Amino acid sequence: MNFVFRIVSGLRNVLGNRITELAIINGTAYKSLDALQIGLIDELVEHKEDLLKRAISKADEFAVVPRNFRQEAKSLFVNSEYLEMSQEEMDKHFEMFTNDVVVAKVNQFLESKKKN
Repeated sequence: MNFVFRIVSGLRNVLGNRITELAIINGTAYKSLDALQIGLIDELVEHKEDLLKRAISKADEFAVVPRNFRQEAKSLFVNSEYLEMSQEEMDKHFEMFTNDVVVAKVNQFLESKKKN
C-alpha cells in the first residue's frame, strides 16, 4: 500500500490533485512525449537499446549524492508536513544539509556535472 501511496503522492505533486484523481479514475496512460512535457518523466531516449545504458548512467549520477541528502531534498517538495513544522523541527531536518561530509559530497557531485 505504501508503494501506491508514493505513486499517487508523486502524481499529485506533478499534476495536482484533480488531474491525478481523473488520471487514476480513468486509467489514463500518457504517451511518452506527453509524460515528458508534463513532468512525469525526466527524459526520453531515441532508441530502446539506449534505455538501459541511460538508466545506469542516471543511477550513477544519483549514486554520487548521499542518499539521505537526496531523500531530505525530495521530501521538501513532496511532503506538505514541512510547511507545518516548528522552527526547531525544521532546524533538525536541515542540519544534515550543512554537515561537512554531505556538503563535500554534494560539491564533488556538482563539480562532476560541470565537467560533463
